[in-house]
Amino acid sequence: NYLKWKSNINVCIYAGIGKDVSKGIEKSLEYNKTSHIKSILRIPTSDHLQRHAQKLGNNKGLSLFSKFVCVDETSATYLSSQFSANSIKVIHNGVDTNYYRPVKAFSARSKNILFAGRLAKRKNIHLLLNAAKALPAGYKLFIQGAVSYGEEPYHNKLMGQFSKMRNVHVITPKWYNNEIFQESGIFILPSSAEGCSNSLLEAMSCELFCMTSDIKENRKILSNVGKVFKQNEDSIVIALNDILLDKQNFYKKVKKGRKIILEKFSLSTMINEWDKLL
Repeated sequence: NYLKWKSNINVCIYAGIGKDVSKGIEKSLEYNKTSHIKSILRIPTSDHLQRHAQKLGNNKGLSLFSKFVCVDETSATYLSSQFSANSIKVIHNGVDTNYYRPVKAFSARSKNILFAGRLAKRKNIHLLLNAAKALPAGYKLFIQGAVSYGEEPYHNKLMGQFSKMRNVHVITPKWYNNEIFQESGIFILPSSAEGCSNSLLEAMSCELFCMTSDIKENRKILSNVGKVFKQNEDSIVIALNDILLDKQNFYKKVKKGRKIILEKFSLSTMINEWDKLL
């Protein structure tokens, strides 16, 4: 499919480097070079870039791209040591703030805790399970997402653990939707690596109180309106307890979280940045 071009195409955007498509990408990039088609690689995370760069022959394959669009500054820094600054652009993800908006008062949904994202090992979902055992009566943890390619063994192990826990509910839609965000009060993201997490942006836009793993990319989005924790079960439990014991202090922060999305991470902001680039 990479070579099914139409005569009016002058830009081709690759949304990341997949596990099994490297050869197809390299062939199409060579074609683009001779046909004067601008090839742009959009990089979802620095972790993704470093894991898959080798599949394109490191600098040899990557040098076939005209530009790199990174969703976070870490990826841009990684590339800047190898490519000119003019070829690298940071465009953060953006969300539709009309679709992802709060519809219930925070107090009416505060006992529902949500993880949303791919069911992959680097998301550290297994760390949430012991934390969920420590939740007070009436609190529920919802897991929303689909299994990632190659992550079936991890997914199957998780499903076996989920089935034994009464306060954990698994929702695996083909596509995500806004309802589960609008029914939840707390969002938790324990990933070991992120770029600019769409689910975190969606949660903030729906006025959930957000708590995430203490990594640079999450801290940059959250600013001072959420809570970060180290990537272990004890830290998650402590962070959750802090929130549950002092909810009044966090109600105000969810409004500030949505304001951050409206000002910096809206869909229109992202589209404007892409328009400038293209």
